[in-house]
Amino acid sequence: MSIIEYRVFDKLLYLNTANGDVSDNRAELEENISRAFDPEIFVQSFRPKYYSFCLNISDQCNLHCSYCFNPDKKKKLMGPDEAVAALERFFSIFPNGEKYFVDLSGKGEPLLNKKAIAVVADYCHKKSDEIRREVLPMLVCNGTLLNEGNVEFLQNAGVLFGVSLDGPREIHDENRRTFTGEKTYDRIISNVKRIEHREYVGCAATLTSHVFPLTETIVELAETFNTLSFRLCRSKTLGLSQSSVAPWMREYDRLAKKLEADADVSDSKIFKCLMNGDDLFGRYLYRMFSNTRTLNRCDGMITRFTYDMDGHVYGCPASFGMNAFSTGLENVKERQISELWRQTTQCLACPFKLYCGGECAIEEEMHGGINKANCAFKIHLIRLASYLKIYVLRNNRDFFAELNAFCKEKRARYGIDQELRRFLEANPKLTFTEAKKVFDERVKRY
Repeated sequence: MSIIEYRVFDKLLYLNTANGDVSDNRAELEENISRAFDPEIFVQSFRPKYYSFCLNISDQCNLHCSYCFNPDKKKKLMGPDEAVAALERFFSIFPNGEKYFVDLSGKGEPLLNKKAIAVVADYCHKKSDEIRREVLPMLVCNGTLLNEGNVEFLQNAGVLFGVSLDGPREIHDENRRTFTGEKTYDRIISNVKRIEHREYVGCAATLTSHVFPLTETIVELAETFNTLSFRLCRSKTLGLSQSSVAPWMREYDRLAKKLEADADVSDSKIFKCLMNGDDLFGRYLYRMFSNTRTLNRCDGMITRFTYDMDGHVYGCPASFGMNAFSTGLENVKERQISELWRQTTQCLACPFKLYCGGECAIEEEMHGGINKANCAFKIHLIRLASYLKIYVLRNNRDFFAELNAFCKEKRARYGIDQELRRFLEANPKLTFTEAKKVFDERVKRY
């Protein structure tokens, strides 16, 4: 067993590198030694509960974002028949999931291909009826096209949707404009606020080298969204740089102090906004408060597969066109195992591996190895998350229990909903989609 120590603010913390346990009491770690994580056992016992099948249905966009990973769009749209055929192949390869997500976000603006969205959504509902398990269509759009008609279209089709923003108005409008230079922040926020039931409309934001007041931005956006996800920009020119890492760390220090103050008064709003989705810091908070670990960085090419219009399958939409990250549908199963092993064995010497999981393959390709700026930044966030865990554990046990319960509820979303399962068993004459509609209305889900 190897225990390292580090200081966050005024507190000295200890980390057991073999199993990820964190404490402010070294003796506590030494008394509670558990077996170290074994990469071979991790891979051999891999039994995913859920799968995400992504379709790049649109290679068109009405915006001209500065850091877009697809700047040379071909203005093509995927036909509905091709989309359904790809999904059928995916389901034939991975038939044993407890839950499925069909993500139409892609590499362009998905709402420019409403025909495919409608057909795929209908297919998902019919597939749910066929397999008696949830197949959930979803997408992230840029928000500019979320007029009343498109919102009604998505909600009637049962498509879960979110929007992309870049933080505060001035940063967003610098990066995300129309081809004619029109700013878009106010239009997007106005569109979202007009949505009657926006409880499940999340916000996906990108962290670039342009540093902004993070805490104030999160507090402001949390008034509109229940889910906030800030993630690193994949760009050599606009991604985190050596000069922007330190300012971003200071912004996250301020956020951690805000969350510390929230914990003192049992205010869980910001905690849950960040942990509810795929926010980078929220990911580490989730793993700390749920006491979970990982040996792989992400689900790309492991439980998430992206079918592109070129007929290839990629780990995520951002890796499309990169031959090193593509495969054919016939080879997906083999690539799944090799990618799981690659991620599992990566960065094993790092003491924070069990919370980070490793480096993004795209970042490695762009930087010729580990992106040192990203690495230092992520370690800083993990340390802050460990500090908050210990702070809450020592100062507000009831609040810790609340956040731990929230993490358990989130984890349960990726498997079979047991309440829904019991409702289906009690109503065998209803199709899955009929039963789920009644069930959702009863529990006030939209």
